[in-house]
Amino acid sequence: MWLRTSLKALGTVGAFFGVFLGYLAVRLHESEKVYLARPTVTGRMLAISVGTGPGGGRSTSRSAQAYWQVKPRYAYEVEGQPYIGERLSNAPRLESAHVNDEPSQELKQYLARYPVGSPVQVHYNPRSPEDSLLEVEVGGAAGFTLASTVAFVSAVLGWGGLLVLFLSSRRRAAVSGSHGG
Repeated sequence: MWLRTSLKALGTVGAFFGVFLGYLAVRLHESEKVYLARPTVTGRMLAISVGTGPGGGRSTSRSAQAYWQVKPRYAYEVEGQPYIGERLSNAPRLESAHVNDEPSQELKQYLARYPVGSPVQVHYNPRSPEDSLLEVEVGGAAGFTLASTVAFVSAVLGWGGLLVLFLSSRRRAAVSGSHGG
């Protein structure tokens, strides 16, 4: 009896998480495609620093987590209209300022990668050119796809195990019924 319950739970939970993670993978992949399709223009780096600020969440709490992050400022033009951008990436690097007393070497390397005054490739939203970033990162959907696949496989194994139990119980019932008559 416990085996049947376990297999039902495995199948149901696996199916639920498989669908959920699959949905997240599709949404993330679509988002990545949108960023990759953005047009680019050459801009100029005005300033760049590594400093602390709030994380990517929308917390309004006074005790919101502070993070080390790269803070670029760059100028670019779209169709003759000047813009100032301050976004590094669609997947910004954040490091907890409560854990690390200073930013990591990885974050500090951005200062050398984007020297002030240097040309930069700016990816911008053609519908809203003030929405821009310097780096487009892809590949985040792969983890969700893998997790979704694992969850679906566990669902199939769970439901397959239930089917085997059902068929074996039917076979046993048929054999005991033919011996009793």
